[in-house]
Amino acid sequence: MPQAKGWKTWHCHFGHISYSGLRKLFDQELVTGFLVDCDSPIADCMACIEAKQSVIPFNKGKERDMEPGDLTHVNVWGKYDVASINKFQYYLLFVDDTSQYVTVEFLKTKDQVAPKVKNYFTHLEVKGMKPKAMHIDHGWEFINKNLLQWCYAKGMEVHMTAPYSPSQNSIAECMNQTLEELAQVM
Repeated sequence: MPQAKGWKTWHCHFGHISYSGLRKLFDQELVTGFLVDCDSPIADCMACIEAKQSVIPFNKGKERDMEPGDLTHVNVWGKYDVASINKFQYYLLFVDDTSQYVTVEFLKTKDQVAPKVKNYFTHLEVKGMKPKAMHIDHGWEFINKNLLQWCYAKGMEVHMTAPYSPSQNSIAECMNQTLEELAQVM
């Protein structure tokens, strides 16, 4: 019969999930074979503490009075030195401004960005949302005639940050940091 493991061991096995999340999994019996030594200590995880370095925010949050899908923050992250199992070296991040819902698309090359952006906004339209704007940086993968014409034909505004100023695209950059921290901790 399998032996019960301590909270810290399960915390590491589940990708450094919070202890409250572990407690919920345990209490509601959401995972089969999740045997916990309930008397084990709940210790601080040094990997989690070290991975969560922060910077003072660039600007204070604003009130969001738009509908979900109206404004989407888009950013490409990569090129990673090591490709994934499926040879992906980039990811394309979409963050809805209102709901903060996150969508990630993995890419092998940056020239896949335009079709993925079109697919994302088409998906929003099919779901009954009316995309009004996207917020992007000045990456060449976004600033191309084909993608911009498509956006303008759909009636979408394209908000661009100043060159070399990632802090102006803070919502996407903060989500990139969150995803990076999760990856580093694992």
